[in-house]
Amino acid sequence: MTLRRMTNWFGGIALGFVVAVGQIMAFAPTGKPPTVNLDKRTNASPSMQLTLERQQAATQLQSRLPSARIYYDRVTGAPSWISSTIGFLSGPPDLEMQRAGQLGLATNDQHRAIKALLVENSLLFGHGTEVLTNAAITREFGTAHNGMRTVVWQQQLDGIRVFEGLLIGHMTKRGELVNVSSHFLPDIVNSSGLDSATRSKLENAPPISARQAVANALTNLGETITADGVIPAVSGSAGPEK
Repeated sequence: MTLRRMTNWFGGIALGFVVAVGQIMAFAPTGKPPTVNLDKRTNASPSMQLTLERQQAATQLQSRLPSARIYYDRVTGAPSWISSTIGFLSGPPDLEMQRAGQLGLATNDQHRAIKALLVENSLLFGHGTEVLTNAAITREFGTAHNGMRTVVWQQQLDGIRVFEGLLIGHMTKRGELVNVSSHFLPDIVNSSGLDSATRSKLENAPPISARQAVANALTNLGETITADGVIPAVSGSAGPEK
């Protein structure tokens, strides 16, 4: 048997062993109960049924941009990803500047291409740029080799970050919109199910401590720990961070 055939032979055995072990482990009981789904966002069901209004909005977008591809969030039903297989989602920078002005957006806003897409397709997303009033930019950076810019908004309520509430846009260094993704809830205040007074009371006097919350999370993952066993990395935090 040649060295190459021996190598291929042993390689095949190794690969088969890895696959077999993987299949066994995939069905082997872990001894731990499945984690609880604590996603409290509105309409947190795996339904992919799109409303007629949203279907019509998607058709209108694709009539303007035939190469646009839309993927939907299973929770919100809004586009989780929109991109174009040919070109960009926006036109040349000079035309986009004019379009921004027509839509009532600041022409010198470096995020105007993203905001223009939200405004023009508000029925599709379920929101326009008004959702950004309850959001903060948490990351914004450019890629060195091609100049692509990325901006990430985090949805918040009373300064507390919303679970998976991100809106992300990628733009070229010239400002053309490459793609956009939104997991924002359209009306975060009403989605909380609480009025401002009730929220303020809970935020200022949480029913459990931060240490107990960590212990509860670890217990949910099958670990055994009490709040006394949790050592805070930071002490004296104020505001939402507490």
